[in-house]
Amino acid sequence: MRNEILIISLIFAMASTALSSPIALYSISSQGSLLQSQATRETNEFIKRLKDEKFRDIFGGSAWTLIHDYKDHKHMDEVLDTLQRYMEALAKYEQGDGSSLKQLGGIKQLKDQLAMWLEDNDQAIRAFAATMLGISGDQAYSPPLAKLLVRKDQNADDLIYDRGRAALALGLLQAKEYGKDLVTMLSSTNEYDRAGAVQGLGWMGDKENAKAVAQLLKDKDERIREAAKQSLEMMGASDLIKEKK
Repeated sequence: MRNEILIISLIFAMASTALSSPIALYSISSQGSLLQSQATRETNEFIKRLKDEKFRDIFGGSAWTLIHDYKDHKHMDEVLDTLQRYMEALAKYEQGDGSSLKQLGGIKQLKDQLAMWLEDNDQAIRAFAATMLGISGDQAYSPPLAKLLVRKDQNADDLIYDRGRAALALGLLQAKEYGKDLVTMLSSTNEYDRAGAVQGLGWMGDKENAKAVAQLLKDKDERIREAAKQSLEMMGASDLIKEKK
């Protein structure tokens, strides 16, 4: 049996170290078309965000959940294999060899695959895919992420956390059009809903929702109270922290 921790550690290492060299920039002429130039820009942006330290803890937490809360080992293994192939291809891309990434369909194919996983039967995979799409920075995937906020086929007995990850991802994408949906989630009885929503609103940096976030400074969960504080700081609304003390 494969060691899932070893696999995800390898992927994480590729994201944080192997991709640490300067990004190989290809000119329009070398790519041959404006379409290819756009693909190059998207790939470079994905790599830049993937190795950004401010996303490292978010990625690490979601990866930990993926390898500890999966339902089907074989299916989870398939997901990890896919991610590994893309990480290896991206590492080669940075060295100037984009052939492997091209064979896989490019960075858009990876993002499309992540979007497909948002519909997966395994919550851990849905949550991980949501996080990765948020880190990608591509706002085109905001609508499918928003659908995850209202997913209906949840088992009432399960601990639901994928909605919270989707809320965080929308924040990472600066998808402010969904700010009201996240504000609604702040009053959820589900702690993961509240945590994801408060973090997402913080990443959006939309100060008009600051008062709603400030209400969670007195949440019963200490982690959510701390997240609310950080979110207010990100919004530039630190004054509300003092008012709630």
